[in-house]
Amino acid sequence: DYTDNQLRSAGWSDEQIAKERGVSVAELEAPLEPLPSKSKLLKMRKAELVECAEARYDDSSGTKTDIVNRLCPD
Repeated sequence: DYTDNQLRSAGWSDEQIAKERGVSVAELEAPLEPLPSKSKLLKMRKAELVECAEARYDDSSGTKTDIVNRLCPD
């Protein structure tokens, strides 16, 4: 099962998620905070980047730069 935030990251709307789960939009988990800028992400510890990536269902493997590039592709 994917989390509500993982589905949002994949482009699902709150209405689509609620309908799929059979609940109201108000019952969905709160949206994630927006990501900081790429320069701020690069200053974070790797463990923090892994947590951000996993919350968004991005691949959390590799170096810090690998993870940041997946979170913020240019």
